[in-house]
This record gives sequence, C-alpha cells and structure tokens, in this order.
Amino acid sequence: MTDSRSYNLAKGSKVELLEQVAYIAYFACAAVYLILALILVSGKGGNKIGLPLVTLAIMTSLWAVFGAFTIGNKALLFYFISQITEVLRNIACIWFLLNLLSMLMEKAELKGTVGLKKISIFIPLLALFFDLLIIFVGNNWGDVLKKITFSMHLALAILIVVLAEQVFRNTRADQRWGIKYLFLGIGGLFIFEFYLYAYALLFQGINAELLYARPLIFIVVAPLIAVSAARNPSWTLDIFVSRKVVFHSASLFVSGGYLVLMSLAGYYIKKFGGSWGGVAQTVFIFVAATLLLLIFFSGKARSVLKVFVNKHFFNYKYDYREEWIRFSNTLSDSRDKSSVPNKIIKAIAGLIDSPAGVLFVKDQEGGYSLLDSWNYSSPSCDYISGSSSLFDFFEQKKWIIDLDEYSKDREKYKGLQLPDVLKILEEPRIIIPLLNEDRIVAIVILRQPRSPRSFNWEDFDLFKIAGVQAASHLTQSLFEEELSISRQFEACSRLSTFVIHDLKNVTGQLSLIIKNAEKHRHNQQFIDDVFLTVENSVEKMNHLLMQLKIGDKSGHAERVNIVAIIEKQINDRRISDYIPKLENSTGSAYVYADSRELGSVLGHIIQNAYDATKDGDRDIKVAIEKSSELALLTITDNGCGMDDDFIRRRLFSPFDTTKGDSGMGVGAYQAKEYINRIGGQINVESKVGTGSVFTITLPLAQEDSEA
Repeated sequence: MTDSRSYNLAKGSKVELLEQVAYIAYFACAAVYLILALILVSGKGGNKIGLPLVTLAIMTSLWAVFGAFTIGNKALLFYFISQITEVLRNIACIWFLLNLLSMLMEKAELKGTVGLKKISIFIPLLALFFDLLIIFVGNNWGDVLKKITFSMHLALAILIVVLAEQVFRNTRADQRWGIKYLFLGIGGLFIFEFYLYAYALLFQGINAELLYARPLIFIVVAPLIAVSAARNPSWTLDIFVSRKVVFHSASLFVSGGYLVLMSLAGYYIKKFGGSWGGVAQTVFIFVAATLLLLIFFSGKARSVLKVFVNKHFFNYKYDYREEWIRFSNTLSDSRDKSSVPNKIIKAIAGLIDSPAGVLFVKDQEGGYSLLDSWNYSSPSCDYISGSSSLFDFFEQKKWIIDLDEYSKDREKYKGLQLPDVLKILEEPRIIIPLLNEDRIVAIVILRQPRSPRSFNWEDFDLFKIAGVQAASHLTQSLFEEELSISRQFEACSRLSTFVIHDLKNVTGQLSLIIKNAEKHRHNQQFIDDVFLTVENSVEKMNHLLMQLKIGDKSGHAERVNIVAIIEKQINDRRISDYIPKLENSTGSAYVYADSRELGSVLGHIIQNAYDATKDGDRDIKVAIEKSSELALLTITDNGCGMDDDFIRRRLFSPFDTTKGDSGMGVGAYQAKEYINRIGGQINVESKVGTGSVFTITLPLAQEDSEA
C-alpha cells in the first residue's frame, strides 16, 4: 500500500526532508533499473529466462517513477498506475523464478513446489484487487480492507521468498556461485517487504520511513542481480540494441543527472544566498550549462564514455557490424578527397579513437618508406630498414605490438628492437602490420587513444582483420597507380609508334625524290613537284612535332571534301614513277573528319597498294561515289593479294607486318581505327595472285546528304 492516507509519521519539517530524499531515491531507483534492463537486453541469451528478468527490471523502473509522483500527491491516477506496475513487477519476479526452477529441474518434479504456479498468479492479482478496492470504496470499509490487503502482500512476499529458496536449493552445489547473489538479493528484498507489511498489519498503517526506504533497498539489490546475470549469460535477452543507442542513452542519462544535480544546487544557492541568491543562481546555472556543452563536444569525454559503455554494458567490446560498416565507409568515402593511405590510417585509428597515425609501405628494395601520415607532422626519419628486427618479429609472430605492454614486459617481445622512428613520433601506442597473403605490405603506427585503455585478444583480433582488409585496399590502390603509370607509358609509346610510321611515309616520299632526281633533274615540272613535296613533308613533320608536344593523335573533326583529300594524295605521288588513276563520278563529297588524319589513312592504303604491285605492271584505281547518305571510296590494285585467313587474323592487327624491317605494322590498324572512330567502315576483298579491293564508306555531312 502506498496510499499517503495510511502513512504513520508526524507532520512537520522532518516529513518535508524525508519526502525530498525519497523523491530523489525513487528516481535514482528508476535510473538504476533502466540501466540494468539495457545491460540485460544488450546481451545474447535465451528468451525463456531473459524476457521475465528484463520485464522485472523495466517494471521496477516504471514502479519507481510513478512511486515518486505519489509522494505528497493526493491524485489517484498516479497511485493507481503505481499499484499496477508494482503488481506487474511482482508477477515478472515470480515468472522469472518459476522459469529458473523449470530450467534447473528440466522434466523432474520440483521439490516442495506443487501448486506454486497457480498460487503465484492468484495472490498478486488478489492483492491488486483489494488495493484498487480501497480507492473506490474509500474508508467505508477501512480497517477490514486494509487488513486483507496487507495480508495479501504478506502472502506475496512469503511466496517470492519461498520461490527464491527453491531456486537456490534446486541448484547444484558446484553451480551455486552463479545463483547465490540472486538468492541474497531477491530473498532479502522480499523479507524487507514482509517486514513492511507485517508492521502495517500490526499498526494499521504503512510506516512512511520504511516505505521511503524501499527504493534504496531496490538500488542495493540491483548490483546483486547484475552479478548473477553476468555469471549466467542465458539470462540475457536475445534482442539487439546497438552501441550507438546505448551510448546516446548513457549520454542523455549522464547529462540529465548532471542537470538535476545542478538544479538542486542552484535551488539551495538561491534559498540560502540572501538578496544575491537569484543572481548567484542564474550565474551558477549558466556556468554549469556551459561546462556541460564543453564536455559534450569534447572528443576525449566522448571517448571515455564510449569505453565505459563498451566495457560495462556489453559482453564484447565492439559491435562488429557497426565497426565494419564504419571501417568500410571510411575507406570508400568519395566525399573524402584524401589519399587511400590516409583513409586507411583514419579507418584503423577510428577503431580505438586514436587521434593520429602514420603508414609505412614496403618499397622495391625491401625497406619501408613513409607513404602518408594523419594528424602527425612528417617525422624526420621517413624510412625503416627491411632488415629491422621489427619485421622479423612480424614474420614469426604475426602479432600486433602494444608499445605500453612492450615497455612493461620486454621478455614477451624477446629479440625485438624498435626502429628509431618510434623515438621521434609523439606518444606512439600500437604497431599494426598490414598483411596480404601473409606478406607484410605496410605497417600502421597509431598514437595513444584519446582515453586511456588496455588492449586484449578482442582488440588484437579486430586489428588483424582490419589490417588484412586495409592491406587488400592498399595493394589495389598501389596496383591502380602503377597501372595508370603503365598506361601513360603505353599511350606515349603508341603515339610514338604512329609518329614514327608517319615519319616513315615522309622519308619514303623524300626517297622517291632522290631515286628519280638523276633521271628528271632537268625537268622543270619535276623540280616544281620536288618543291611541293618537300613543302608538304616539312608541313607534316611540323604537325608531328606538335602532336608529340600535346600528346594527342586525334585531330578536330570538321566538314571536309573527301574528293579534294584523295586528289591531294594522288598529286603528292607525282614524283613517283606511277600515279594512281582517279575515277570520280561526283564533283564533291563532304564528310566530318580531320583532313590530315583522313589524308594520312588514305595515303597509307594507296602506298600499300603501290608496295603490293610490281614495277611496270601496276594498275591502281581510286573511285569515289556517293549515295543519299554515304560516301563510297574504293581503292583497287592488281597486286599479290591476300587470303581470307590473313585478312581476318593479321591485316588489322597492330605490329604485324609482312614488310620485314621496313614496316611498322600499324598502318592498316591505324586506318581501320580512325575510319571506325568517325563512323565509317572499311572492308577488304582480296584474292591471292589477283589483287585487292579496299572499300571505305563514310557518312556524308548533313548538308551534303540533304543535297
């Protein structure tokens, strides 16, 4: 009975002080059992035992909250809810103890507990009925109802004590170490309840001093239940609560407790501060709130609270799902523009709230060079010799090196000599090798965590797993960097190949001049053609030099007349002993292309036709036609020809030539690549001993196709 109308205590200042203390005690009790519930929920165990125990903790917390509101309050609502939560708390306690008994005895008959299950449900509900009956009937039945109600609570207390005794008695002697604190806690608690209601039955009213001591008794019992739960993991509830939720809940709880204490202090400052009390209270509360904000935004304070939550609220130090998601997100965060090594340092440092770190990577000589640092100024010693005993130790042990442990127990790290870089770095704490296929690719050295902490097997296992993942990520990054460099060299080599091929064509034209100079040196037309050819050669070489400077082989596409381009290529061969025949059935045909590149491609195909035919028997024809949308160019020769297998497998393959040392094997490849790039096609028909036909189709420029 918690109805204030039944309290036996003289009114006065003593009552006021007692009620203030009880008010704080009830809320403290609510907080303690809420924390106990969170501890139980955060574990992993069986629902059969865990759910009743968690329910007991939650109901006790709610009972304490509403019990606080009944102090000095005549409102029946709070009293009504308080009585219901008290009965639910007792039912949860009975439920928990009965389940424990069932688990202990399995299918055997419980010793001395026949009929307890039926009585266990009946008594608390009967007690609740008479509690509520007093509310509605009032004092009309006063003494009779009080005696019945107190008797029901006495019976309930006796029942729970008997159940607790049965749990202890039915536990094997070698296992009682895990149950004895529960027996002492619950047994002692309900012995006190028995005394409370026996006193009330004897003196026709509940003693307020005993009543207000209840929350304090419950607070004392909470650690005993927690110890027993820790020794019996199956009591915890198989429900997942993230550490983030517990961390923020703990932060709010600490902040709330702090604000309550500061408010009480402010109240007494105002009460006893005289005329300056209000001013002093305002300044005090402002300073207290500012201090709370400073603590809230302090990285070290958050780290200390995080370590406390992980250490005391969970069976394991880490929520591995949360840690792995955070670790992976840090490595792959596209918003973070820092380098991959820098992200690796931050990701691993985040596991232990370390504020700084460095990463050394293995080089080609077998040593380890400083690759990156995070929140560390670059150390003057940026190289660790590969012969250092540090790496021999890693190869043999595959250990994580805790430098605090190393300084205390050198024997455990026998033979290990730390490199000089650790003497330069500020407060180094841990060295983590990054292993890829059991090979050390790098090491990470982290600074002391923001809050003091010790490391155990769980930390080291997490570091090893993170190290393997980080090593894979780092290796991939280094390979991508090497591949990028290789591609740049490949692009440079490819450009050089095309430039050399074009230079070969230029030198071929100059060679023709020298070849025919003796025969036609007095021919003015030949001299004019020589000047034109030399001028074109100089222009081509200047263009090639420009390409080497800008590193780009592709030119700018524009609307050009393919007929003019092919005519120029034929005219450039006037110094030769043979000029191909042009059969033009159209006046002009405009396409989108770079005139130099398209001219180079067409010139190469004509030159190949020239090389494939014999002197004195050459017959090379170039024909241009156009349809409504396409320009059609054919180059026909009567040369040696090619078989189908050669055309399919070798003709357009780079660096495959039939010309021996005089060929580069890139002309046909370059021609096909460029024609395809501007939307055209190149097809070849050939027969060995008969000749070849190269057919090039290109889409006409829009204006020309409409015409």
